[in-house]
Amino acid sequence: MGRSSWPVLPIVPFLLASCIFSCDAEDGRSHSEDSPDEGNLDLDVIGDTEVESFDGADLTLDEFPDTLDESVDQTVVDTLVDDTGQDVLDEVFFVDVVDSADAMAAEVLDVPCGDGVWDEEGGEVCDASDEGDNGCEEDTYCIDTCTLCAPQGFVYVPAGTFCMGSPDGSTECMGVTDPEDRQRHSYEEPQHEVTLTNAFFMQEHEVTQAQWRELAEWWNAQSSEFRNGISMGTDPSWFSGSADGADCGDDCPVERVSWWDAVFFSNAMSLREGLEVCYVCSEGWSDTPGGGCDADDSDCSSGDICYSGFSFVGYECAGYRLPTEAEWEYAYRAGSRTVFYPSDGNDGTFSEGNLAQIGWYYGNSDRLTHPVSPLNEIEPRQPNAWGLYDMSGNVWELVWDWYDSDYYESSPVRDPLGGEGSTRVQRGGAWGAYAREARGAQRSQPQPDTRRRNIGFRLARTAP
Repeated sequence: MGRSSWPVLPIVPFLLASCIFSCDAEDGRSHSEDSPDEGNLDLDVIGDTEVESFDGADLTLDEFPDTLDESVDQTVVDTLVDDTGQDVLDEVFFVDVVDSADAMAAEVLDVPCGDGVWDEEGGEVCDASDEGDNGCEEDTYCIDTCTLCAPQGFVYVPAGTFCMGSPDGSTECMGVTDPEDRQRHSYEEPQHEVTLTNAFFMQEHEVTQAQWRELAEWWNAQSSEFRNGISMGTDPSWFSGSADGADCGDDCPVERVSWWDAVFFSNAMSLREGLEVCYVCSEGWSDTPGGGCDADDSDCSSGDICYSGFSFVGYECAGYRLPTEAEWEYAYRAGSRTVFYPSDGNDGTFSEGNLAQIGWYYGNSDRLTHPVSPLNEIEPRQPNAWGLYDMSGNVWELVWDWYDSDYYESSPVRDPLGGEGSTRVQRGGAWGAYAREARGAQRSQPQPDTRRRNIGFRLARTAP
């Protein structure tokens, strides 16, 4: 489609809610995605086709000061009402008296940001839709009063608390007992409360083939000393012109990348932007990240690109990284508690009709990946309430955590980082998955070196 490989998509549907309010397969076996890929467990045969079967935040707005001065500047109040809506305005504060626009500007420190709201210097706060001249650097856009700038193509996700996992219909979480999820697996239980103390940025769609190629070409153009002799593969995907799969195009998600490939890509992104790297390999990286597979192989192994001395810096890392499993599900839910995230005309309950509105899966994908929804000009899927697309379906999304089927029994309440194991976690389902496997709570487990035509990823970054 010829679109920019790191698209400028500055619209933030959840901007009001996300302001900062301050001015300052356990065994790793391969399988066929020509039919439903529900994870990596037992294989059945249906007719002549081999398929898999499974066994297996509300934000609180700060209260505005009770009184200010002696008169109301109606122009400013009307602007706030127009931009936020009366209901939201009333939640933020009740204006008794305001002397003037300047007086209001001096006092309003905790109001939603956006066009028409004033900062403490009396100037208009930048509009998040501005592409320049908003105090943010190139390729970023304004979230707050230009003190917080998000990377283009990323969505701001506020810190908060949510219920993680699948409900059994009888256990209370955060004071509410959700209806039973009859599609749940045992390894999605128990549903439990999790608090994420760090706000973060999440890529609004999966990394595309064009984004991978652009970064790999930049990396390979650097000096051998900078790269430590490591080159990146530029075109790893099955659904591309370099392999036997149908050529989906630059705007489709990159796939046939392993967990190791994804963490290396994250580090390369950080280095290109002068940020801290989040993954350390003390013994040195090896192999060819993103080297793909033979043209006629839909899956293969990358090998361990870091053989020893590997570590994750942690949530405090300022660079690009994979989201944790908890961050992924929190971002997926975007304040909802339903099986799928709700959208326009989709109430989030379990049905193939609801899923078809938000993702590509076995029932509507034609066994292919599709262009990521913000770049899909023909059949885009609907985003969640925080502006994230394709969280259900298209490709499985790799996250940081090691997979542990019993982890939810004892996981930390705050900022969990995963258990111990030999496989990593992937989330969200894929183009070949049944609807059950595209639910927000679904967990699956590839080997970290598995490259498969239904596995991709999206990036995250901890917000300053």
